[in-house]
Amino acid sequence: SIEQDLAALGRGIDDVAITTAGEAVRWGELNGRPRAVFFGFSNCPMICPVTIWELTHAMSVIGAPPESMTFDFVSVDPARDTPERLRAYLTSFDGPTRGLHAEGEALARIARSFEVTYRRQPLENGGYTIDHTATVFLLDRQGAVVDVIAYGSPPEVIERRLRALLGLPQPPAPPG
Repeated sequence: SIEQDLAALGRGIDDVAITTAGEAVRWGELNGRPRAVFFGFSNCPMICPVTIWELTHAMSVIGAPPESMTFDFVSVDPARDTPERLRAYLTSFDGPTRGLHAEGEALARIARSFEVTYRRQPLENGGYTIDHTATVFLLDRQGAVVDVIAYGSPPEVIERRLRALLGLPQPPAPPG
């Protein structure tokens, strides 16, 4: 079933060390409130900023206070996305987004547990970009994945799924 498939995601990583807001924590310590977890990098030209904007916009549309949930932005570019860089990048967005920084095997374990892929791709100018999974994972207060949002989902879908995660009533369906 879909529930069983989702339940397998994000498991077995409570002990993984990460850095958020300059503080070292374990993945399991992030539980406690609903959260949207997604993977990306601060130099991402479109997918990542659009994802943050869509989640933030949905929260404002449904009227949920920012402290009711957290958006966890897991960087797949730890070399460039230092904790300081992540913090600076995320302050340009409204909303409850926190940057999560992990390196090497810690990052690989987190990504594997969510079945996320990321691959560095060289650019002609000598730089690089990173191809990555663009799914948003919705986690309950205990850290269990209960739903996902595919990149490119319509705003109504994002709003409906965030409402469900937060236990808020769904709006009535439009007539017709």
